[in-house]
Amino acid sequence: MVRLPNRPRKYLSSFSCNFAPLEQLNRKDSLSAMNKMFFVPFISIVILALDYYVWMAVKTAFRNSRKSIQRTAQYTFWGFTAFILLGIVSYNALPLNAWKNEIRITFRAIVMISVITKLFIIIFLLVEDITRFFRWGTNKIRKKDPSAISRHEFLSQAALAVGAVPAATFAFGILSGAHDYQIEKVSLKIALSAEEQQAWDRIKDRFHQSCKKSVAGHIKLLIDAEESWIQPALDDLLEELMARYNKEEIMVYATIQLYLSERLPYLKALLEKSKKEAYQIGVKLVRGAYIEKETARANLKQYANPVCSSKEATDLNFDQGLQLLLENLDQAAVFVGSHNEASTLKALEQMKQANIATNHPQVCFAHLYGMSDYISYNLSDQGYNVVKYLPYGPIKKVVPYLIRRAEENSSIANQTSRELELIRKEIKRRKHVQK
Repeated sequence: MVRLPNRPRKYLSSFSCNFAPLEQLNRKDSLSAMNKMFFVPFISIVILALDYYVWMAVKTAFRNSRKSIQRTAQYTFWGFTAFILLGIVSYNALPLNAWKNEIRITFRAIVMISVITKLFIIIFLLVEDITRFFRWGTNKIRKKDPSAISRHEFLSQAALAVGAVPAATFAFGILSGAHDYQIEKVSLKIALSAEEQQAWDRIKDRFHQSCKKSVAGHIKLLIDAEESWIQPALDDLLEELMARYNKEEIMVYATIQLYLSERLPYLKALLEKSKKEAYQIGVKLVRGAYIEKETARANLKQYANPVCSSKEATDLNFDQGLQLLLENLDQAAVFVGSHNEASTLKALEQMKQANIATNHPQVCFAHLYGMSDYISYNLSDQGYNVVKYLPYGPIKKVVPYLIRRAEENSSIANQTSRELELIRKEIKRRKHVQK
């Protein structure tokens, strides 16, 4: 997590958007259509170029196999390429709601795995091709037959094997998910086996060790939320951690996902409980990231959908949750986790009405690194506390996270276009100043 200074360097603070009225943010679809017009042919050419280069290695690896096997390899390879290209075209041509969310996420995952795998193969092949080029040049100088420099079958097979490693790792990460079912059992108050209890105790111990390190180093620890059927176990653990480590200073923060209708009542109850037990609470407020997943599971298992009935209801939850925490800053601290301009403006208005200082130590705005930078920098320039999240971790954990963030990016497409426009204007302004 990277904290922006209240007085950032000039190149960070010179974006002159100043939060234009929201009605100006409703851009027409012409820009998006133009972007798609260039994006689809460009990405198609890139994929075809990658696939052709990789195909040379595949063809070499199977050149001594039977003709039937060679044909099968050829049809499979280029059939998969055709599937990817048709998917990209339809993804960009059809309305967003024409694809189910699960299908969109799965397709993005397939494309990501495919491209990264081929990049690994290409890096391996480039080493061989550079060697082949120098050997070809040497033969040319020595007036030997340069056509004799062919690709090695073994190296081609080795390249495919190298590419299979990240593919398997990514696939495992996506399919395995990020959660252990024993946590769900804890949430449901189901008795754990001796082995499961030991595993759960180890999890709790790691959290306690992290909290001790955070307190010793005066580093705030923000713990993410999970799906509703897992969250109760995390709630109990986080309440235990906050009761122990948030006595004098707020070091441990829970994440409250307000797309869930019951989380606002939970937040109110948590605040009251902390007052009675004489500890403070840290809260990162977000809308949440599992809406479609929650709905699909509720439909499958036939229980009441825990998700708010509408986007407006979620927004109202967010606003009320923030207002509650701002009114109790003697008891709570809040990270405002939103990339939405409207939510940010609403938060600023709430702080102004409550006469809360812009640099109040209990209020901070949080954005992901690479997203909504123009909001982050303007807030920082005006004296508000701002942090940028920089995610890292093992591949099998990071890939599902990145896919969810890609999905989130698609929901703020107009805002992203606005940000790019502001960057272009700033570049143009600086060029004019230099002249």
